[in-house]
Amino acid sequence: MASPGELVRTVATALGVPESSVVVHDRLLAASGLRTKGGRGRSAAKVSAKDAMHLLIAVAGSGFHHAKINDAGAIVRTFVHLEAAWPEYTLISDEGGRDYHCSEPGAWRLERFPLAPLKHLPPNHHFADALLALIEAAADGSLHKAAIDGQAGVPEKRFLYFLKVHVMGPHPHAMIEIETSNYHEIMHYGPDNTDPHADLNQYSTFGDRTIFAVANLTKS
Repeated sequence: MASPGELVRTVATALGVPESSVVVHDRLLAASGLRTKGGRGRSAAKVSAKDAMHLLIAVAGSGFHHAKINDAGAIVRTFVHLEAAWPEYTLISDEGGRDYHCSEPGAWRLERFPLAPLKHLPPNHHFADALLALIEAAADGSLHKAAIDGQAGVPEKRFLYFLKVHVMGPHPHAMIEIETSNYHEIMHYGPDNTDPHADLNQYSTFGDRTIFAVANLTKS
């Protein structure tokens, strides 16, 4: 397992943001009780998947006009508690046809992406639950395996896989999006009391490259 400094450098490199700003987020999260702390030497802190999740949310959520870098703790606490709201998934045929569906409110369908830690989350779980499940699944290899198993029989030239995490503001929302050659699913996370007439949306997005990068640091 890695140190907080290694996590900071990895996040800065993966996201392409200045390391100096990620350092500030990390220190503020530690002060807010949202990052593992320890001593020196053998007792020095080792980061967890939850630490990585908090730092990613803090950096991604700090880009909106209402957020300040010294609000790292508040940003994280806002986004981790967003509830799963409405899911949508699309089955894609070999000919490219798309069959769109809405799933049970708050529940992942994952019909062609057999990732058990995500699928078994209860309805109306939180954004933090899903993002943490993805990081842990990347660390233990099950995320990559789900992409392979879900596309069994798909010709190599058609093999496709990507995963995106979208953190949105200034009205806090989040989305997790998974797409393969034969499947596309999005889960929306957000409060029910968002102004339906609000027409300003800002997105910060990171993908599976970042998730795998931080996941590698949390392995025992």
